[in-house]
Amino acid sequence: TFFVLSNARRYMPKLNDRVLAVVEERSGAEYYRVNIFGPHPALLSQTAFEGSTKRNKPNLQPGSLVYCRVCNVCPDMDPEVTCKVGGDDDGNNNKDGGASRKDWMTDEGTYGELKGGTTVLNLS
Repeated sequence: TFFVLSNARRYMPKLNDRVLAVVEERSGAEYYRVNIFGPHPALLSQTAFEGSTKRNKPNLQPGSLVYCRVCNVCPDMDPEVTCKVGGDDDGNNNKDGGASRKDWMTDEGTYGELKGGTTVLNLS
Protein backbone atom coordinates (compact mmCIF):
# COMPACT_ATOMS: atom_id res chain seq x y z
CA THR A 1 0.00 0.00 0.00
CA PHE A 2 1.33 3.42 -0.97
CA PHE A 3 0.14 6.59 0.74
CA VAL A 4 1.05 10.01 -0.67
CA LEU A 5 0.49 12.90 1.72
CA SER A 6 0.88 16.41 0.37
CA ASN A 7 0.59 19.79 2.06
CA ALA A 8 -0.90 22.94 0.53
CA ARG A 9 2.43 24.28 -0.72
CA ARG A 10 3.52 23.38 -4.24
CA TYR A 11 6.52 21.06 -4.56
CA MET A 12 9.47 22.64 -6.40
CA PRO A 13 11.66 19.89 -7.91
CA LYS A 14 15.39 19.99 -7.22
CA LEU A 15 18.18 18.02 -8.86
CA ASN A 16 18.52 14.45 -7.51
CA ASP A 17 15.25 14.57 -5.54
CA ARG A 18 13.62 11.15 -5.27
CA VAL A 19 9.96 11.39 -6.22
CA LEU A 20 6.85 9.31 -6.80
CA ALA A 21 5.42 10.04 -10.23
CA VAL A 22 2.07 9.11 -11.74
CA VAL A 23 2.11 8.42 -15.49
CA GLU A 24 -0.39 10.73 -17.20
CA GLU A 25 0.17 9.90 -20.87
CA ARG A 26 2.66 8.84 -23.49
CA SER A 27 4.20 11.92 -25.06
CA GLY A 28 5.37 11.07 -28.56
CA ALA A 29 7.22 7.83 -29.21
CA GLU A 30 10.01 8.25 -26.65
CA TYR A 31 8.63 9.92 -23.51
CA TYR A 32 6.01 9.64 -20.81
CA ARG A 33 4.47 12.76 -19.25
CA VAL A 34 4.38 12.14 -15.50
CA ASN A 35 2.87 14.07 -12.61
CA ILE A 36 5.35 14.76 -9.80
CA PHE A 37 2.90 17.14 -8.11
CA GLY A 38 5.01 20.20 -8.93
CA PRO A 39 4.17 23.31 -10.94
CA HIS A 40 4.69 21.44 -14.23
CA PRO A 41 4.52 17.80 -15.31
CA ALA A 42 7.85 16.04 -15.79
CA LEU A 43 9.19 13.98 -18.68
CA LEU A 44 10.35 10.38 -18.29
CA SER A 45 12.20 8.85 -21.24
CA GLN A 46 11.32 5.27 -22.12
CA THR A 47 15.05 4.51 -22.12
CA ALA A 48 15.62 6.14 -18.68
CA PHE A 49 15.50 2.73 -16.95
CA GLU A 50 18.52 0.58 -16.02
CA GLY A 51 19.18 -1.83 -18.87
CA SER A 52 16.51 -0.47 -21.21
CA THR A 53 17.12 0.04 -24.92
CA LYS A 54 15.03 1.32 -27.81
CA ARG A 55 13.87 -2.26 -28.44
CA ASN A 56 13.65 -3.42 -24.81
CA LYS A 57 11.82 -0.83 -22.73
CA PRO A 58 8.98 -0.77 -20.20
CA ASN A 59 5.42 -0.19 -21.37
CA LEU A 60 3.84 2.01 -18.71
CA GLN A 61 0.12 2.66 -18.69
CA PRO A 62 -1.58 5.90 -17.57
CA GLY A 63 -2.04 5.75 -13.80
CA SER A 64 1.12 3.69 -13.20
CA LEU A 65 3.12 4.74 -10.15
CA VAL A 66 6.87 5.15 -10.70
CA TYR A 67 9.65 5.80 -8.17
CA CYS A 68 12.23 7.98 -9.89
CA ARG A 69 14.90 10.65 -9.47
CA VAL A 70 14.89 14.21 -10.82
CA CYS A 71 17.82 14.41 -13.25
CA ASN A 72 17.28 17.76 -15.00
CA VAL A 73 15.72 20.98 -13.75
CA CYS A 74 15.59 24.03 -15.99
CA PRO A 75 13.37 27.04 -15.24
CA ASP A 76 12.36 27.33 -18.91
CA MET A 77 11.43 23.66 -19.48
CA ASP A 78 9.57 20.82 -17.81
CA PRO A 79 11.74 18.86 -15.35
CA GLU A 80 13.09 15.49 -16.42
CA VAL A 81 13.12 12.37 -14.26
CA THR A 82 14.97 9.08 -14.62
CA CYS A 83 14.85 5.59 -13.17
CA LYS A 84 18.62 5.17 -13.43
CA VAL A 85 20.90 5.26 -10.41
CA GLY A 86 22.94 8.48 -10.30
CA GLY A 87 26.63 8.77 -9.48
CA ASP A 88 29.06 11.38 -8.25
CA ASP A 89 30.85 13.60 -10.72
CA ASP A 90 34.13 11.97 -9.68
CA GLY A 91 32.88 8.51 -10.71
CA ASN A 92 32.33 7.01 -7.24
CA ASN A 93 28.72 6.12 -8.10
CA ASN A 94 27.51 6.60 -4.52
CA LYS A 95 25.27 9.64 -5.03
CA ASP A 96 22.18 7.51 -4.37
CA GLY A 97 23.50 6.09 -1.12
CA GLY A 98 24.40 2.65 -2.42
CA ALA A 99 21.28 2.20 -4.59
CA SER A 100 21.43 -0.99 -6.66
CA ARG A 101 21.88 -0.95 -10.42
CA LYS A 102 19.57 -3.81 -11.33
CA ASP A 103 17.93 -4.24 -14.72
CA TRP A 104 14.37 -2.91 -14.91
CA MET A 105 13.05 -6.31 -15.98
CA THR A 106 14.14 -8.02 -12.73
CA ASP A 107 11.97 -5.76 -10.51
CA GLU A 108 14.93 -5.65 -8.09
CA GLY A 109 16.17 -2.14 -8.94
CA THR A 110 15.89 0.86 -6.66
CA TYR A 111 13.87 2.89 -9.15
CA GLY A 112 11.07 1.89 -11.49
CA GLU A 113 7.39 1.05 -11.60
CA LEU A 114 5.78 0.21 -8.27
CA LYS A 115 3.50 -2.79 -8.67
CA GLY A 116 0.81 -4.15 -6.40
CA GLY A 117 -0.72 -2.45 -3.42
CA THR A 118 -3.16 0.43 -3.29
CA THR A 119 -2.45 4.07 -4.08
CA VAL A 120 -4.11 6.72 -1.92
CA LEU A 121 -3.57 10.38 -2.81
CA ASN A 122 -4.28 13.04 -0.21
CA LEU A 123 -3.77 16.42 -1.84
CA SER A 124 -5.59 18.57 0.71
